[in-house]
Amino acid sequence: MRELIELVREASKARATFTIYDVVKTIFLIGSKEIIGRKVLSKELGVGEGVMRNVLSRLERRGIIRSSRRGHYLTDYGMRIYSKLKTTISLFDNVKFKSMRVWRTCSGVLIKGKADKISSGLEQREVAVREGACGAITVVCRDNKLIFPGSGEFREYKRFLEEIREIFKPEDGDVIIIAGGNTVREARTGAVSAAFTLI
Repeated sequence: MRELIELVREASKARATFTIYDVVKTIFLIGSKEIIGRKVLSKELGVGEGVMRNVLSRLERRGIIRSSRRGHYLTDYGMRIYSKLKTTISLFDNVKFKSMRVWRTCSGVLIKGKADKISSGLEQREVAVREGACGAITVVCRDNKLIFPGSGEFREYKRFLEEIREIFKPEDGDVIIIAGGNTVREARTGAVSAAFTLI
């Protein structure tokens, strides 16, 4: 997992070429298939083949994936990272809320069992914004209630919190980070970057 964290830091520095979302989603996509080609990955992520080549090259250098003529697959080490990611986070792309419209587009991440690591949620918002999002909201599930950390429950947001529960299906101790942006890519990158403050 340390290799993935280092790669995530590289993604943060290499903003012009690939993002943390690209790295994490690539691992999820490769992990969900036995083998997958670069063109399919590129299409799924909505990035050019040059960006995809860069992500795959970095994953391969770190021993997370291997490549063959048929496509790309996870190594044993990559499978361990994928298993850890899969049990820790769930990605939610293009999330829509009926009760509230904060940003043009939203993406979210559910992080399992990390509520104790959240103080106010400001750190997560700051990271999301630094990585290109317009903003982010952090919600934690404590005692089976959804609350805004450092603030508690607000009656005026009751329907919004109900929608969050319906979409993300959190359990006690889980954290939900919803990031918004002018583009899906900004929202996705912001949400995943903020989630990595807890992993």
